[in-house]
Amino acid sequence: MAEETPRKTVEELRNIFSLEGKVAVVTGAGGTLGHAIAKGLAVFGADVACWDIKPEFQDDVVADIKDLGRKATASGVDVTSDESVKTAMEQVIKDFGKVNI
Repeated sequence: MAEETPRKTVEELRNIFSLEGKVAVVTGAGGTLGHAIAKGLAVFGADVACWDIKPEFQDDVVADIKDLGRKATASGVDVTSDESVKTAMEQVIKDFGKVNI
C-alpha cells in the first residue's frame, strides 16, 4: 500500500508557486476571466500590466491588485493591432522594467 503524501498548506503552496518579483501582462483584464487571472497572479506576488480594448473596464481589477500590495497599470490595447501591442509593450517595459509572464 502506498504511503499517503502529506497535504501542503496554503502558505506552502504560495511559496512553491511564488511569483514574487515577476511581471505579468494580462490581455482582456477588464473582463470576468481576465480580472480573475490578473488578480490570481497578484495574489501569488506578481505585478500586473492589465490590457483591454476598453481600459475604463479595468478600474476594479487595478484597484484589487493594488489592494494586494502589488503594482498594476491599465492600458487600452487592441491585440489585433501590431502597433497597439508594440506601443503598449514599450510602456510596460518603461513602467515595470521587464516582462516575465
